[in-house]
Amino acid sequence: MSVNRSGALKAILIGGLMAATLDLIAAYISFGPGVPRAIAGGLIGPQALKGGPIVYALGIFLHYFIAICAAAVYVGASRKLVFLKEHFLVCGAFYGIAVYLVMNLIVLPLSAYHATRPLPRSEIEPDPI
Repeated sequence: MSVNRSGALKAILIGGLMAATLDLIAAYISFGPGVPRAIAGGLIGPQALKGGPIVYALGIFLHYFIAICAAAVYVGASRKLVFLKEHFLVCGAFYGIAVYLVMNLIVLPLSAYHATRPLPRSEIEPDPI
């Protein structure tokens, strides 16, 4: 593996893992611990909200997969568009906004959950034990 490829892979993994972790923490704070089930609902539908540990793990996996793919797109684009590397803070912030908009305006409506908005906390929180 060349130095260029290993650097790109490292950037994708570090960027994707950090973005996913920070986003998941923010989602837990905003919507509660049932967030991974809601994420899995994008793939398997509304019944995911009543799912168990496997559905929960699927939601976490999907969340990290999407973030790593988004980081890969940014790193790939930065190889052709040098300004993305030169101004990574500003470009990264705008890219984050673009990813947010794509997820909320395109991915969520097309998902198995057919969400047209973020789910309210009351729908995501697990049943009390």
